[in-house]
Amino acid sequence: MSEKRQANILKFDKNQTYDFAETSDHIFPAYHMNKNNWITIWLDGTLPNGLIFELIKKSYLLSAK
Repeated sequence: MSEKRQANILKFDKNQTYDFAETSDHIFPAYHMNKNNWITIWLDGTLPNGLIFELIKKSYLLSAK
């Protein structure tokens, strides 16, 4: 049986989406979304909570425009 992982998909600045993908194995372009505007983050405890909250806040601000 395959292991299930929790993830979150966040809207992000298209100029930074691939920068994240190059720096972390736990942040990458979203699979089922426009990869230029969305990222997926693994919620497996590897990323610091502060970074996750910062990414969520940025995503919210971009989506609320």
